[in-house]
Amino acid sequence: MTTTSIDRAIGSMAEALRSGADTLDLHGLGLKELPPWPAGLGTLHRLDLSGNRLRALPPELWDQAELEWLDLGSNRLASLDPGVGRLTHLCHLDLSENRLVSLPAELAACRQLQYLDLFDNQFAEWPEVVLQLPELQSLDLARNLLSRLPQLDGRLPALAKLDLSSNRLDSVDALTALVALARLQLDDNRITRIPEGLQALPMLSERGNPLAATRAESPQPRQPLRELISGGFAADKRYFEAPLQRFEFAVDLSGRPALERSLDIYYKGFAGAPVGLKLDDGTRLDLHQLNRKAAVALSAPAGGGLLQFEPTSKAETVAANCEFAQRTLDQVPGSALLSPAEHQPAGRAGVLAEERHGREDAAATARGEALLHSGDLDPVEPPATARGEATAPTLPVADRSSPQPPDAPPPPPDAEAVDTAVFCPPAVARNSDFLVQVFLYPPDNIAAVESEARQADDAARLRGRFSLPLDLPRGTRVDLHLEMPGLSIAEPDAVLTWRGRQSVAQFEVKVPGEVAGEKVIGALRIAVAGMPKSTLRFQVALLAAGASRPDADACEIDARSYRRAFVSYSSQDRGEVLRRVQAFRIAGMSVFQDILDLEPGERWEKELYREIDNCDVFLLFWSQAAADSEWVGKEIDYALARKHGDDDRPPAIQPVPIEGPPIPLPPKKLSGMHFNDALLAHIAVAPGAARGSGSQP
Repeated sequence: MTTTSIDRAIGSMAEALRSGADTLDLHGLGLKELPPWPAGLGTLHRLDLSGNRLRALPPELWDQAELEWLDLGSNRLASLDPGVGRLTHLCHLDLSENRLVSLPAELAACRQLQYLDLFDNQFAEWPEVVLQLPELQSLDLARNLLSRLPQLDGRLPALAKLDLSSNRLDSVDALTALVALARLQLDDNRITRIPEGLQALPMLSERGNPLAATRAESPQPRQPLRELISGGFAADKRYFEAPLQRFEFAVDLSGRPALERSLDIYYKGFAGAPVGLKLDDGTRLDLHQLNRKAAVALSAPAGGGLLQFEPTSKAETVAANCEFAQRTLDQVPGSALLSPAEHQPAGRAGVLAEERHGREDAAATARGEALLHSGDLDPVEPPATARGEATAPTLPVADRSSPQPPDAPPPPPDAEAVDTAVFCPPAVARNSDFLVQVFLYPPDNIAAVESEARQADDAARLRGRFSLPLDLPRGTRVDLHLEMPGLSIAEPDAVLTWRGRQSVAQFEVKVPGEVAGEKVIGALRIAVAGMPKSTLRFQVALLAAGASRPDADACEIDARSYRRAFVSYSSQDRGEVLRRVQAFRIAGMSVFQDILDLEPGERWEKELYREIDNCDVFLLFWSQAAADSEWVGKEIDYALARKHGDDDRPPAIQPVPIEGPPIPLPPKKLSGMHFNDALLAHIAVAPGAARGSGSQP
């Protein structure tokens, strides 16, 4: 029987009710809504609902009259229920990483509130009700849209800690009225002058502001970080591809406080920059693929770590990473700069991910059960004992005999063999739910994969297994998009990162009672490093409502991997397309490139068509310029003609939107293509420049 997030939430609620617990922890379950609140569960002092996808909260929550600590962070709340005013014992309220634009006036009744976290919301005005909280000691309003401050005379008499980083403030004179203020963070605003009263605070941070020249200079770098960057442009060379720049340093973080402070600096000023954090227990975190709460939770057991930075060809990324590293060194006690001789070179490991060496934590507890969606954490690998007890693999070995095209790029030196398997029931009843599980794993680990799939769903059967045609370096992103016509998929898109061990994405699928037919053909589309790479098709039988699932064998699967790509695009988009060459290389696809070396007048239409004949995937980089391009239209027509009306014939036509939203309307002849799905519209591509075929407008 499949255990869902709702099941786990119901179980936790029932246990809290049975035991009379004063704490209920439902964080990180990916819940879109809470299950019905049990009658009698009204004595909670502490409630954690963070890390879900909640847009609304049940009325019963506001009847928890004894509640003192409430965490609603990392959800999708656009408003806070006025019922919060009934929580008169509340001391700690976390509303960070939501979509709030205002707070209800009823919050003023929470007169014992001491801690309020509003980080990363959408407040354009200071919430007026906050000024009516006499016991408030800590307020976080970082990463909002504040452009001015209210009058603060006589207000917030206990406020000692205030964070206004990453807003739009140009004046902070009003803050001098806060009589208890001791710690103030003003980084990354538009402030030109710091009042003298604030300059005397025990802790003041104001980096990233256009302060007047009369201000004292910030501390000089302990060592010029730019001198520790290798690569980049050389004056005596011409470049077709933007060269990579490598960070020949790392930042050591000693102690838990150093970890916490560095994460605070990153998410409030540099979120999205490609930075990795390797913890001293072996865990590796990719900070730009985690939200703040996830990163804080994963790093909690560690006593220190190492900040590492990915190679990049983007000057803005170099500048952001250097500034982040310098702020950490300047502001975080326990931080230290490590030179190349003092740390292991990151290489491609700049794209970092968790590794948990048998450590049990919250994520491990949820292994094989939690549904993945963009921004969530991947389940961890099964413990060694489970792997040792698994039966010998009885499934066919993935086929690796198919040769690579002669002009395919060689795999990176740190690449590893990767297999992919899809598990789901062979037959499902109408009016029921089931799981589709997709695994990435080392080829010799299939027994452990099968065991984990059965733990999550005892009806799971292997729908098929195939090898990703190119071995992947650790840190490679793999995007998944599931299609099952006629069925409802809660979250059809997921992202995994290859980490040298098995990882899983689970898709929750609902079978409507009225769905027609005796079977459904599912299609899993896979993109590697941002480039469409494979399509996997599998079959599931449809039974009458209430029918039991038969013990059927796994059925045949059609797996198609793309090895040679033709890239169609407008020459107006050449710069955008060029930045994607690294993704082609990581994905292991050869790309027609000769045409890019010719001037537009030298284009050979015959050569273009020959390359379309030879490709197995036609990548259409879609924009308004491409929609207006005569050449792009000709290439689409020729690719469609080659298919002879059979969608299963090559080349597979894969649109890759590079503009929007909104995405320009596709041509009528491609109206059935997925121009708007999340896999293609939001895939992350590796930095670099690309070669491909091209089309002039």
